Amino acid sequence: MLIFVRLWCIKLNQNSTMHSFLRSRPRRRAFSLVELLVALGIVCFALVPLLGLVPVGLASFRHAMNLNAQALIFQALSSESSLLDYSVATNSASAFSQSFPRFYDGTGARLTATRAGAVFEVSLNRVAFAAPGGTASAANAQKLGFSLTNLSGKEKTQIYSVVVVNNGN
Repeated sequence: MLIFVRLWCIKLNQNSTMHSFLRSRPRRRAFSLVELLVALGIVCFALVPLLGLVPVGLASFRHAMNLNAQALIFQALSSESSLLDYSVATNSASAFSQSFPRFYDGTGARLTATRAGAVFEVSLNRVAFAAPGGTASAANAQKLGFSLTNLSGKEKTQIYSVVVVNNGN
């Protein structure tokens, strides 16, 4: 019995030292409600303007994509018309003239057969060309006007002109 009491006292001493160790250790506390509200207010004050700029950024991105597609379309039309024979450029019954109106998608790629999925429409207008100081310039040059219309109706029609000259062929 004496051994049991002695072991029990040793165990009691161990528990008391363990208990005093837990009491002497500083307790960790969470943030107070005021601290949380101040931090949340600062974060909201910074995030609300950023979230407000998202629609503006998306609209700017869409406008930039449209400008890029228009530039690609006008570049392709300029390249094609610069390779034209003068007789083809002046003839309204030519295959080139009959291929208008043309339709393009949002990336500037030409749609061949259908208007479905088209974002841009390009029409051809022949414009009288008059060079400064020249009177007979209409016989030697033809001005082709390309009107690009955004079918969504949110942007103005863009007009691009190319002059095709008679190089004697």
